[in-house]
Amino acid sequence: MTELTANPSPLIRLGALVVRVAFWLVASAWIALVIVWGALHFVIVPRIAEFRPLLEQQVTRMLGVTVRIGAIASRSNGLIPSLELNDVSFFDPQGREALKLPSVLAALSARSLMGMGFEQLTVDRPELEVRRAKDGRIWVAGLTLPGGSSDTTAGSDWVFSQPELVIRHGTVTWVDETRDVPPLALTDVDWVLRNQGRSHAVRLDANPPAHWGSRLSLSGIFKQRLLSRHASVWQDWEGQFYANFAQVDLAQLRLYANLGVDLAQGAGSVRAWVDIARGTVTGATADLSLDGVKVTVDPKLDALALQGITGRLGAKALEGGVEFSTQALQFETQDGLRWPGGNVRLALFAGDAKKPQRGEIAADRLDLAALAQIATRLPLEDGVRATLDDLAPRGLVEQVQASWLGSVEQPSRFTAKGRVVQLAITSRPTDTGAWPGFSGADIDFDLSQSGGKASVALKGGDVHLPGIFEQPLIHFDQFATDLQWKAEGGQISLTLPNLRFSNADAQGEAQLKWQTAAASTASGVGRFPGLLDLQDTLSRAH
Repeated sequence: MTELTANPSPLIRLGALVVRVAFWLVASAWIALVIVWGALHFVIVPRIAEFRPLLEQQVTRMLGVTVRIGAIASRSNGLIPSLELNDVSFFDPQGREALKLPSVLAALSARSLMGMGFEQLTVDRPELEVRRAKDGRIWVAGLTLPGGSSDTTAGSDWVFSQPELVIRHGTVTWVDETRDVPPLALTDVDWVLRNQGRSHAVRLDANPPAHWGSRLSLSGIFKQRLLSRHASVWQDWEGQFYANFAQVDLAQLRLYANLGVDLAQGAGSVRAWVDIARGTVTGATADLSLDGVKVTVDPKLDALALQGITGRLGAKALEGGVEFSTQALQFETQDGLRWPGGNVRLALFAGDAKKPQRGEIAADRLDLAALAQIATRLPLEDGVRATLDDLAPRGLVEQVQASWLGSVEQPSRFTAKGRVVQLAITSRPTDTGAWPGFSGADIDFDLSQSGGKASVALKGGDVHLPGIFEQPLIHFDQFATDLQWKAEGGQISLTLPNLRFSNADAQGEAQLKWQTAAASTASGVGRFPGLLDLQDTLSRAH
């Protein structure tokens, strides 16, 4: 009879060893956790008052400022005990009391003890001063916020490594030594800071001064870089900041913050989202509902006065440029012009040695009369404002898409297409005569620097032709045509293949071709007025 002996393979033996090691590691971790938990509950908590000097020393060392604790009491709330610290004082480097906390509730756990911190810190009714010094550094209760990776402190790193810090019903006074403004006091402040790994979430709710408006809310979610060595270096953070002002007087806010414009008046509600990357603002979006707005975007220009404004404004940085946008934007000027609530996206690129200056725009529901009026208050090129002032355009741009290379005034290349209804343009003199004007035109167009096409229709509109007819203003009951034009090598051609018109004096159809003449330097003959080929049929005429 043959005897069988067990001879497990090396792979099975290795697996068994791994299982045994993992078992003992887990068991050891649980044993260590039980020992720490038992020491916390049965050794540290009952004798917590005796640890007050040691706790003062540890907190002083971690924060970098002198800390004094008046009294300590323990609270046992099941698995996680807590400590109540009374009359906690913080002293600045000059030995002055910078912050006094009547009550601090600190929740402990095995994890927090091993990390020399707390599971949660809750502060009731603190009075805190936040000061921006003349050198730009910000001081909070004797602690300076880091201005860079080489300007960190152990205290600020400790604060941004704690799982949760809470302030309830506090008072925060903002003192800005860089501005000639009175201190700003926020009352009934509720503040929460949560830190988990590389993520930081913060929220602040507070009551501003009565003349500012109602309760405000600020919050943000950020993530620090993977290789960042200090949690408190906010210049390494990326994330989004959110602000909600249910009712605010922005004229007060501009005294304490740089809004980018001089906002003299404006009250209502504002919600804003600000994107931040590496400590730099890369984009912002704001939902507005304001009344009585008066804003100056350039000291050299007149103020823009609006009865009210609602909608969304946005801006963000692009590679080599910037983008501005609006959504459902509506406003009414003091002169009664109403912006109908259109959307705009404008992208501008500065250009460099490799790429030329360029721009793009996509928009709908643009009121040209309101745009021309607002343009006089915006920092546009002088030539753009002068052209808008001469043409005095009116009408509604239902949609438009355009792009260009070079400056807006003199682009080297451009394309544009869209639709305009009830368009009106004022005639104006030119070097070669006069530019015609018209009103009540609906136009679909597609054009570029070398030519284009369009469909034009007037119903009850007017055409102004100075220098052609004795009565330059001609009224049309009906006027419709397609247009095609080309511009090549200094030569311009225009074709109207199916012109149809009718008014009180005439009715008919026509085909029109026009082009510039060949210029002759010797004879002094120029390209204008050019060559005209006109064929028309009149069914009636006076």
